[in-house]
Amino acid sequence: MFENITRVALIANGEIQDLEWTASQLRQFPFLVAVDGGLNHCRRMQLQPDLLVGDLDSVAPEILGFYASVPTLRFPSLKDETDLELAIEALIQKNVREIAVFGGLGKRMDHTLSNLCLMHRHPQQVRMEGEHETLFFLKKAQVIPTFPGQVISLIPFQGSATGVCSKGLKWELVNYTLDSRHVSQSNISEGAGVELTLDAGSVLCCLQRKINT
Repeated sequence: MFENITRVALIANGEIQDLEWTASQLRQFPFLVAVDGGLNHCRRMQLQPDLLVGDLDSVAPEILGFYASVPTLRFPSLKDETDLELAIEALIQKNVREIAVFGGLGKRMDHTLSNLCLMHRHPQQVRMEGEHETLFFLKKAQVIPTFPGQVISLIPFQGSATGVCSKGLKWELVNYTLDSRHVSQSNISEGAGVELTLDAGSVLCCLQRKINT
């Protein structure tokens, strides 16, 4: 179904306030997957998903009827995996290299934290997108495109992260250890990109879309 597709957007049932911005972002992807209640968001944004995944317990019946022609991977409600997990695993098995999750944050903290753990399982492929920020896990070495004044926070995940170094931040990190007592909260980019490296551990990057006012 998604053979030869390398970039996929998933729309989940989390909080989405800016429908216009979200719809504009989703239209940039060649393949759109609605995850359970994410189909409600699709209807609100007048988007046609290419695939529907989930147990469908969070979709209004009239919306299911409207999208009756959409191919569906339906699962029982009693299962160990979340609907988003099942969708991501299906895409990973098809060698999809870039998965952007919209509607994966907000509403419920347990869902948000669970989705971060899911993203951590596939740090090279999965990122979370929202109106206010992009969340992703750092590679061992990478350059993050930024603009001057853009706020970036680096938070250790599931333990300490050691040997963290930066170039291009207002408060540079030099062989720094991030842990439960030391995080790089609300640091600021000073140019068109930030270079980051780390020796060990996992670091969640929270990249704000706008300059805080």
